Amino acid sequence: MADNPEAKAVGPNIRQRRVAARLKEWRDRTGRSTQDVAAQLRWSAAKLNRFEKASQKPYAGVAEIIALAAILGVDETERDRVVTYAIKGQEGLVWWRALVQGGRDFDDFMATESEATRLRNKESLLVPGLAQDEPYMTAAILAWMDEPDEEIIEARRELRRRRQMRVTAPDDPMQFHAVINNAALTQPILPPDKMAGTLGHLLSLSELPNVTVQVLMGCPGGFDQAYHLMNFEGEDEAAAVFVDQLNSGLFIESKEDVEAYNLNFERLARQALDPQASARHIDEVRRALA
Repeated sequence: MADNPEAKAVGPNIRQRRVAARLKEWRDRTGRSTQDVAAQLRWSAAKLNRFEKASQKPYAGVAEIIALAAILGVDETERDRVVTYAIKGQEGLVWWRALVQGGRDFDDFMATESEATRLRNKESLLVPGLAQDEPYMTAAILAWMDEPDEEIIEARRELRRRRQMRVTAPDDPMQFHAVINNAALTQPILPPDKMAGTLGHLLSLSELPNVTVQVLMGCPGGFDQAYHLMNFEGEDEAAAVFVDQLNSGLFIESKEDVEAYNLNFERLARQALDPQASARHIDEVRRALA
């Protein structure tokens, strides 16, 4: 995945948009109108509508969320989760912006991945970024650069290292499920002996209880694009998808589009080798390379 999109971030961020979506869901569950709820809070309907759409600043804050939760009968766990979204949505500089400057889609992806409890990654021709060792990530970064710049290379390596910490954390690690095309195991991105080391690292990672790695033999339809499906705590459905593009990415939130990617991933996972067979196959390729 490219780690350095160039566009400037504008508009509400992912957390603020998630707050807005949750507020609308709360009201919709009760069947009450915007006018009815706003009147009970002595707000204008336009104010509540703005909060439910994150259409302009100021977005809903902690006090507004608590007030809405109280009159709409939302339980404390759900209320506190949305309050957390709102507080984090007000953050200014976040750690990844010290390493790379990204546009809104990239910022949304980083914010979502950094808090996701589950990530499913479909890769076409590369070892997933969260499973790359140092030689492989360096080679992958260099492949996108016309003129090597050691400062930029190290910043992007550090970004990838920090992202990987979510998977290898000793306490409460993220659930990570990767479906990888067989072609990624033999891509000539590294000399054979170093590529064998990368596959050894991938095998070690796949042994973690929170990690599932599957290899897809062949290239069925829908495998030409890499993407990342992300879930939040307490949510069974994926919240968003980040689709890798040539030098940036596209962040998708609409339920219909997210569901299409979810179905695609499930189909590919059924077609891929199971985790045990995948590990044996990766080891066979590793031995041949070594």
